[in-house]
Parts: sequence; C-alpha cells; structure tokens
Amino acid sequence: MTPLSPVRAFQLYVLLIPTLLLNTPEAHAGKALQQLLADIQLFITAGRYEKAQMDAEVLLEQTQPGSQKRAMVLRTLTQIAMLRGDYTTTSDHILELLDNYTLPNDLRITLETSLAQAWLQQGKVDNVIDRLTPLLNNEQLSVSNPLPWMILASALVSRERYSEALPVMKTAIALNRHAPAAWHELLLSIQFQLAAYEDSIATVKTLLDLHPNRARYWRQLASLYLMLDKPDEALAIMETGASHNLLDRLPDIGQMTWLRQSNGQPAQAARHLASALEKGTMANHAQHWEQLGELWLNAKETELAIDAFAKAGEHADSGQPWQRQAELQIHRQDWPSAATSLTNAIEKGGLKDAGKAWLLLGYLHLKNDNIDLATHAFQSATDWETVQNDAQQWLTWLAQSNGQPND
Repeated sequence: MTPLSPVRAFQLYVLLIPTLLLNTPEAHAGKALQQLLADIQLFITAGRYEKAQMDAEVLLEQTQPGSQKRAMVLRTLTQIAMLRGDYTTTSDHILELLDNYTLPNDLRITLETSLAQAWLQQGKVDNVIDRLTPLLNNEQLSVSNPLPWMILASALVSRERYSEALPVMKTAIALNRHAPAAWHELLLSIQFQLAAYEDSIATVKTLLDLHPNRARYWRQLASLYLMLDKPDEALAIMETGASHNLLDRLPDIGQMTWLRQSNGQPAQAARHLASALEKGTMANHAQHWEQLGELWLNAKETELAIDAFAKAGEHADSGQPWQRQAELQIHRQDWPSAATSLTNAIEKGGLKDAGKAWLLLGYLHLKNDNIDLATHAFQSATDWETVQNDAQQWLTWLAQSNGQPND
C-alpha cells in the first residue's frame, strides 16, 4: 500500500477562555477592573498584544492570590499569551487557575484542554498523556467535549502507543457529530499501524463520504483492498475514481493497467493505456507504447500491437521496437511492411543482435523478389560473427541458383 500521508498530531484551536464562574459573585470584582479589562480587550482586538499584555501585567501585580480579580486578569493574560504563541506563559497561567480556584466541570475541562494544547506546542507530550488520561477516565466528570479526547489520542500516537490511542480516538469521533476529515485521518493512521485493514477501509469510506473528490482517499482505499488480496475490489475502486477524473496520474494509470491485465482483461487494460497516451496523461515514452503493444498482443489484437510498436520506435533511442514490429508483420506474412520496419530498425541502431537483423532482412528481401537488396543484407550480416556462417551460406546459394527467390 502506498504509505498514508502523515496526519498532523493535532489542530490548534485558540480557545478564548470563557469568563470564570467562581464562587465569589462577579460584582465583587469591581466595575473599575471590569472597565480596565474591557479596554485591554480593545487592544487585543486591534492586534496590539504587547500593549495589552503590559497593561494586564500591571493589573495582575495589584491583585491578591486566589482573588476573583486575579482570576479575571489571569483569564485575559492567558488569552493574550495564546494569541502571541507564548505557550509556556499560557500553561503557567492556566495551571494557576486550575490549582487555585474551584471551577465548574465544563470550565475545568476547557482549561485542561487549553493546557494540553499549550503543552503540545512545547513538545511536552508525556505531560499531556499524564494529565488527560486520568481526567478523561474519571467517570464522575463524564467528559463529553471531544477535543481533549482527540488531543490525548494525538499524544499517544506521537509516542507510538497505537493500541491505547485507538479507543480514545474512536471516542473523540463519536462525541463529535461533525468530526473534520483530519480526525478521521488520524483514526486511519492508527488503524493502519495496527494492521486493522478492514476497519481502515470503513474509515476511508467515511472520508470519501466527507470529501468524494479527494483522489488520495480513492488511492488509499484501492491500496487497502490490495493488501487484503482483493484485486477485483481494488480495480473497481480505481475505475470509479478514474470515471470522476480523479485518478489520472501516471502511477494510477499504471496500477489500473496492471490490475486489468492481472484480472485477465488485457483488452480493457490496453484501451485504458491507449486513451491515456492519446490524451497526453501519459507521456509519449517508448516504454509506454511498448507496454501498449504487449497488451494488445495479449488481447490478440495484432494490428493494434503493430501500430503501438511503430509509435514506440518513433520515441525510442534504439530500433528495437521497430524490430519487434517487423517480427509481428512477418508472423502475418506481410513481407514488404516487415522489410521496411526492419530497415528502419537497423538504420536507427542499438539493436541487441544487429547481425541477426541483417540476416532476417536479407530473407525478407528475397521474399519480396529483391535480389540486390537481399545480397547487400547478407553481405552486411557477414560482419557479425554470430550469423557469419548462415549469411555466407545464403550468399553461396544465391550465387549457385542465380537468385531464385521464394524457394
């Protein structure tokens, strides 16, 4: 199977931490502080994070640990730090909030999720696993927010703990009715690592439901069927994708050609390859035309095979394809065409056995009643040790028989 593209470990969400609902009434925090924090929010909205941070830090110095005022300022500073990409400060502020305030469960989970994201940005993967695992396994909390489940699965994957990550990621998707493709891709990578190919197929089908025009999903699905030794299903998937003009790369065409040929469908494989060459999807390389020629031969379409080898000869560096074309024409007893093809092959050069080609060309000229050209071909063949004796015998025979062709 083509290796699956790496799925990003997580998608960072900038969580604007909601107002903390603490036991102390909000009014006790003071209207003056609320107005100052509102002014700071204006700086944040304008993207003036440095100014917002400076003003908020001044306010923080004026608060007492554990106070409602400090919690409000910490919330604002956490927001600024996350927006600035300062994840160390983000995690420090969140930890102070979690450790020093009694929070509703939903808010605590939101903060724990933001903390995990900040830690992931710092590469503190083990911290994330150690913190989220007991939190999510706490039956009293019954965490229904899918995001921390996804983050924990991502962290486990980064440590190659796929067996643990699988149920966690399944839970994340089950809790998110509109889970994005990236989540399903993460699940797919886990299943693939665990060699759960049947389950992987189900996941790729879900991805195709979400994004039917993404060619890589069609390729992955076909590859999974091949891994399960189901070439018929793989071919059906490839053909479906191709019918939507999604699988038109050279490897796609090659794989479909191979699958059709393997499934005893050489004619279909040839037609598909011929269409790709005509459309320019596959480059006019000699090897592609030679492959087409062999496919047509397997389909017992000799004339089409001859045409394909003729095209191959036009693009080849050697005359080998034209020699192959001549052999097919000889089989059909088309002596004039065979002689022309073989002459072209010899003139282009690069043949595996040029002596044999000259010897055969002499015979073809005899079949075409052209004694002079036959004599020249046999004389040329005598330069090659492998056919020297045979060529000399033909020359002797011509001299003794005064050149009786077709005998």
